[in-house]
Amino acid sequence: METKDQFEFIREMRQRFEAARSGWEHVRKDFRDDIRFVSGEPADQWDNEIKDNRDADWVPALTMDRLNPLVNQIVNQARQDRPQPKVQPGDDGNQATAEAIEGKFRHVLYESHADVAFDCAQAYASAGGFGYCEWTTEYIGSTGFIQEPRLKRVPDPLSVWFDPNVEELDYSDAEYAFKRKRYKRSEFKAEFHKDPLPFPFPDHQESDLNQWGDDENVWVAVYWWVEKKKHNYVALSDGQEGVEDELEIPEGVTVLQSRPLVERIVHRDIVDGEKVLEEGEWPSEWIGIIPTLGLERISEGKRRYTSAVRYARDPQQMENVAMSDIADRMATVNKEIWLGAKGQFKSKSWRDRRRHYYLEFEPVATNGQPEPPPQRVNTEPQIQGAVEAATLVNDAIKGAVGYVDTVTKPSQADLSGVAVQRRQQQTSLANFHYEEI
Repeated sequence: METKDQFEFIREMRQRFEAARSGWEHVRKDFRDDIRFVSGEPADQWDNEIKDNRDADWVPALTMDRLNPLVNQIVNQARQDRPQPKVQPGDDGNQATAEAIEGKFRHVLYESHADVAFDCAQAYASAGGFGYCEWTTEYIGSTGFIQEPRLKRVPDPLSVWFDPNVEELDYSDAEYAFKRKRYKRSEFKAEFHKDPLPFPFPDHQESDLNQWGDDENVWVAVYWWVEKKKHNYVALSDGQEGVEDELEIPEGVTVLQSRPLVERIVHRDIVDGEKVLEEGEWPSEWIGIIPTLGLERISEGKRRYTSAVRYARDPQQMENVAMSDIADRMATVNKEIWLGAKGQFKSKSWRDRRRHYYLEFEPVATNGQPEPPPQRVNTEPQIQGAVEAATLVNDAIKGAVGYVDTVTKPSQADLSGVAVQRRQQQTSLANFHYEEI
């Protein structure tokens, strides 16, 4: 920290990160729960303690995943209906210029493989509530200095923190944002040719440094922040318009109209928890990270983003239990308990849960009379109730994700192609708010 200005800059940066971290904590927790449910191991749809107890008792704990196909359906629908950029000339615009800009925009998206970025953001928004794309710049070719914009995917949405006070749906009013990456301490020095922040931290350093490193790793952030400059925009009596400080106003020319104008200068710096590693200015008025959001709601002053699977998680768990119960009952049809006289089950083979071609028993006599061999206590497996429960929770999953049958027990043989298409469109409309980029 070479100057007081840099010290204050880093202090403000860390305060902003803490504000973003605390402001989005509940949203990120929702995201983790949803993503773990649909993108983790199959066992992640079970409570850990319940799963362990069932495994210990040799009771099935199946996962009948209905939610990943839902997310894939939403993403695939968005792929089929991909919006394309369209530039319209204004009232005084030129059609040829508009077409040239549109062509350039399409070229940038093509060279960026933007479909990958769109699909990644869409999948995360559908499965977790939010996702992001990021604008960067790249040099054209292996030589030269000409750069073009590129739209890239953000493979981990939890690496991004935005200003928690944003109100616009596209976050265009954000004052700052962070996109962080973890480095090993040796990797940091090789990448930035500087020493990483020390650990353990000096006593005088603020405790929030714990968010920026430990004994093995350090966090490096792309720190986007907006500098605002206020100007006065004027219209002059000689027909000129512009920022007042930048105009040469001849003698006798008066100001006819004026209004305040705020110039947004976006900075893109690379920082760790204690210093600026690289400085840069972004050639745009807006931060170069674009959100794709699920269904937004404000509850008790807190913003929530609902994924497509949020309210289907409970019925999904119920279906897992019901189907596991059915499997357990079917698997134990030929494993009913044996009933016999005391002393006839000394061999471990009676209790090892394996299938045997034969089992030997020790003859036992009661009052001089031989007891009969052990017999199974045969019972008919009661699976009808479990099947009905599985059917109910399957319908609950459909209701939670917006799937609606238009007719009671529809017969596919009685539906025309147009009718089938309309039913599919009805299901798509129920999830359309997750398909917008």
